Amino acid sequence: LPVFAVYSTFLQRAYDELIHDISMQNTKVILAIDRAGVVGEDGKTHQGVFDTAYLQSIPNITVYSPSYFRELRIQLTHLVEKGQGLCAIRYPRGKELYKPTYFQSTTAPTSVYGEKFSPVCLVTFGRVFSFAAECKERLEKQGLKVKLIKLNRIIPIDPEAIKEALVCRHVFFLEEGIQRGGIGEHFSFLLEKAGFEGNFHLRAIEDPYIKHAPMFRSLETLGLNADGIEHFVKDTLKQEKGG
Repeated sequence: LPVFAVYSTFLQRAYDELIHDISMQNTKVILAIDRAGVVGEDGKTHQGVFDTAYLQSIPNITVYSPSYFRELRIQLTHLVEKGQGLCAIRYPRGKELYKPTYFQSTTAPTSVYGEKFSPVCLVTFGRVFSFAAECKERLEKQGLKVKLIKLNRIIPIDPEAIKEALVCRHVFFLEEGIQRGGIGEHFSFLLEKAGFEGNFHLRAIEDPYIKHAPMFRSLETLGLNADGIEHFVKDTLKQEKGG
């Protein structure tokens, strides 16, 4: 069973091979995609922000995006033992970040934290989950009920994740990947298809050619750290209420 470890940015060069030699042949191969997301000091050419978008176009692929080390281990084991066809697991460069006490590692496609009918819903995956969890706690201390949906499996998106988001008035999708063709855009499409009547807001990377900078500085600039997410939610809600 081939398990191929590769940087996200280098996998871009193998797109044709993924389609013709693996997916079309229905061959089981597992990709361990390192440096997924912002890479900081590795520089502009190594930013792993394209893989979520281009992998979505490959038929019958399964992609997991863990946030923590133990989660990475159990999800990789799950793909080795039960995955079919082309499978991938993507993880960022760097150390493990903030982990809320309520978090549970799982191979389930979706994890949901918070009250079902909370007016605000944060949806994310991978490293950004840590920042979204911090933001959730801050907003709740300010009296706002917030549901947090974690996509463990980002391709294909779990229908249960869509159902959980449908009952919320404001859905904020937070993505450490390119906006155009990314997971957030597809999530929005599935929500609309399911009859969503609330407000959807997407924060993803509009300019993918991110300049050289420390990783935390880049995430701050992109508005994907805890402070940036908190301001995004509060400013958006304020605007929708008419200032």
